[in-house]
Amino acid sequence: MDTLLRPRPAALAHPADEEFPPIADGFDDEAILDRLEQDDRNLEFDGETFVEKNVSVESSFVNGWILTLINNFIIANGWPAVALGPETIYRCWPDRPRLFRKPDVSVIRMERFREHERNPRVMTIPADLVVEVLSPTNRAEDLNQKLELYREVGFGPVWVVSLLSRAVDVYQPNGETKRLRGDEVVDAGDVLPGFAPTVNDLLGPDAARGR
Repeated sequence: MDTLLRPRPAALAHPADEEFPPIADGFDDEAILDRLEQDDRNLEFDGETFVEKNVSVESSFVNGWILTLINNFIIANGWPAVALGPETIYRCWPDRPRLFRKPDVSVIRMERFREHERNPRVMTIPADLVVEVLSPTNRAEDLNQKLELYREVGFGPVWVVSLLSRAVDVYQPNGETKRLRGDEVVDAGDVLPGFAPTVNDLLGPDAARGR
């Protein structure tokens, strides 16, 4: 049996605690997607190996909270956009066809969503807005690498929500960056006109209550 598709060992250790072996150039991409879809931990694939995203209970909660806020806004306002969760796989780097990334939250305008080259397993176009929720254990170099990948193919603004600093860093496609805190507004601009939550809104009800 190929190590990529090996079953979980009987031991209590999660298989993600093991180091995944490099993947040969000729390995079936469908098998890579199978692992990305089926594993119950957040995995990405960097073209050679699987990479586990650092996820905590709090970051998972905030991730779901932000996705709910965006979906509620879209529904209430009838805005033509699609909000996608952390299970969505993006594959839109022409020079690196075996690069797979999973933003925590992503938004795509409906007209682009309908016109993109449909693939039932991956998104092949960059998102108009991305939200990444950082756990305290996330490394700065991993974030910087991901931001550069997003810029390379034309992703829209990226909101990086830091649970450690209780702040949101907004990275624009042109390289401009702004750090926001507390009751400062994070404006989605023309991606979701009118969606302008505060940092505390994004961090969840505890932050909104000043905790």
